[in-house]
Order: sequence, then C-alpha cells, then structure tokens
Amino acid sequence: MTLEEAINLEHVKRGYKVTCDNHSPYAPTSGYVAYRQGHWTVPKVGCGPLAVFATYTEALDACNRWDGTQIWACCFIESKEKSLYYNNAAHRIQYHSDLIPKGTRFADAVMIL
Repeated sequence: MTLEEAINLEHVKRGYKVTCDNHSPYAPTSGYVAYRQGHWTVPKVGCGPLAVFATYTEALDACNRWDGTQIWACCFIESKEKSLYYNNAAHRIQYHSDLIPKGTRFADAVMIL
C-alpha cells in the first residue's frame, strides 16, 4: 500500500507538526524527539503520543505560544491515547490539558513532509 492509498483509506491522516528551536531543516526537533523529513518518527519508549495539528490555523495558533517555531506539513497515524506524557526515572509526568494548545491531535507516528 502506498502512502497516498493509506491516506485515502484514512489509515494515515494529513496534518501539521510544530517544532521548536530547530537549526537544520533536515533534523527539526520538538522537545526530545528528532524529526527527519520523509521518515516516520515515533515516541520514545515509555512516552506518550506525539502532538500534531489537523489544520494549519491550529498549528499557527500554537506557534504564538513559543519563540523559534516552525510549521511542517505532515502525515500522522492517530493515537488512541488522549493525553501527552513522559516517564522519568521515578514518575509519569502528564501534561495538564490547559497547557496543551487547542486543536492538538495525538499521534503514534509522524512523518514530516
């Protein structure tokens, strides 16, 4: 199955990824996850889903919260999880819903285009 076929069957969705403080268009980063154009990126082991936006407007609104951001067109596989979190050595840290930008979608995998 091609990527386009997966999108048409809604196994894969189109959206937008916002990255922060990236210095290279070939390896943008968001938090502790590195993204490479044309490659699938998944969350680190023990961490929750990745954050993406379904519309450019939602991504643009999120950019107003942080300096040094960039918006990338992406494809993503939607997650069944409904919150963002990561695990440190002793605890699971979950982001409060008030800190997550409006329109955030959760993804098990993201490919920036």
